[in-house]
Amino acid sequence: MMVQQHTELRSIQQARALSTARKDHRFLRILAVLLVLLLLGSTMWLSICILIKQTATLSQVASPNMEHADGKILLIAADKSFTLKTATGQILHFVCDEQCHASLPHLQRHRREQAHTDVYYVFDATGDRLFHARYVD
Repeated sequence: MMVQQHTELRSIQQARALSTARKDHRFLRILAVLLVLLLLGSTMWLSICILIKQTATLSQVASPNMEHADGKILLIAADKSFTLKTATGQILHFVCDEQCHASLPHLQRHRREQAHTDVYYVFDATGDRLFHARYVD
């Protein structure tokens, strides 16, 4: 009789331990799902922020008086000013100031590789007919 009670007691203890283990596994699964959702949400939020920043940058570049020229870069100055030769043979000189979205290494690569270059620019408001590059690629 004692052996039977002892066996029943062990069975009850094992059942309780199994129930507790199942609850622990359930908790860990829920926690894992929540962490994955948090990771996905953070990634989406970061992507949206980057997209908004890029859109804002491009909207600052675009303006109603924006002009376009394309060709090959002939010369580049240290201040990122450059000379462009268009397909029609026209030579244009552009000033690349603080509002210009171009890096010097990028301009140099275009010149070195004789790559086709698109320039979006505006005229100087003072009337001296300088071409101020706003976006170069």
